[in-house]
Amino acid sequence: MSMRPVTALFAILALVLPISDPGHAAGAGVDGPADPHCGLFAKVQQTLSANIGRKVDPLTRFDGIEVSCARRAIVFRQDVALTSGDIGQDWITRRTRHWSKTYCERKPAFAAAIRSGWTIATRLQLADGRTLTITAACHDADA
Repeated sequence: MSMRPVTALFAILALVLPISDPGHAAGAGVDGPADPHCGLFAKVQQTLSANIGRKVDPLTRFDGIEVSCARRAIVFRQDVALTSGDIGQDWITRRTRHWSKTYCERKPAFAAAIRSGWTIATRLQLADGRTLTITAACHDADA
């Protein structure tokens, strides 16, 4: 099965997510107390909200983004026209590695958030009703 549905979302994210954004280091929370990452994630949510309901590619529809500063989590939601049978454990492992690499190696502000306890995840709603969540993890000396 092609990687296109999830890869296309990464392409969209790369366009709207800054590599680092020190200007938002003191941002106030979306729904919780002040946190150095809340301002950045609120900006990401505001930017991406305009894309809710849009097709990312023929198999994927962007369904939104959740930011909870109180829970220290940002979750990207997608509806994907794939079933559980289309996605095996090897696919999940590759996507998890890619998701982690995207945020731990290419997005310093996001890596700092993960290292300080934030969850950065994507939740895929599959065509057969199954929900799959992929969470970025930084496995390095600073984690």
